[in-house]
Amino acid sequence: QNFNNNRIKGSLVFTNLQINNKNAVPAINSNLNGKDINYLQKLVLKYNQNILRLDCALLDYRFKNKELIAYRLKGFDSTWYKTDQNAQITYTNLPAGKYLLEIKTLRNDLYTNQVYRSLSIVVRPAPWKTWWAYTIYAIVIIVLIVIVSRTLLTMLKLRHNIELEKRLAALKLNFFTNVSHELRTPLTLILGPLEQLSKKEQLSPEGNDYMEVIKKNAGRMTHYINQLLDL
Repeated sequence: QNFNNNRIKGSLVFTNLQINNKNAVPAINSNLNGKDINYLQKLVLKYNQNILRLDCALLDYRFKNKELIAYRLKGFDSTWYKTDQNAQITYTNLPAGKYLLEIKTLRNDLYTNQVYRSLSIVVRPAPWKTWWAYTIYAIVIIVLIVIVSRTLLTMLKLRHNIELEKRLAALKLNFFTNVSHELRTPLTLILGPLEQLSKKEQLSPEGNDYMEVIKKNAGRMTHYINQLLDL
């Protein structure tokens, strides 16, 4: 009983590290940089190394199977979780970000020092979720917007030009139609009196020749104007 009540120097240590359910060995695991987990200040994980288990022990053999320590992953947890002196801390599907694993004792009255451990944990984002990837996405989107905008402007200009051509063609057609009507009317008025002159008036042979030339050319002009109106 006297031994249990004595204040001693407490110590927290990491006894094992698993990444994606595999033990992390300093000699072969690049995440540890050749160091034991107890001497590592920062643990950097890839985006697909998001299953993490840390075994932690409070080096105090006086109390067994009692809640002596608490832990939390700052930046992920909002509360402290209580556990016994041999804790198995497990996190799955950790999103990309920066975290701080904090472990402390629940019984400060048993120790002469502040028993506390922390470990910085960084989960890198996936390559397609990094800032330079988003920069590329933004550039591609801007280029697409510019291309689409220019294409739409070109299409609008073409449609506008087509409308102008249609209006111009309609104006030309109306112009030629009106002019043709205006020309056919006086020609009709010319041909009528010519017919009457050739029938009722006695002209000299030379006058008759002139009359035939006038009738012939007036008839040709009437024929051409009628063709233009049909077109």
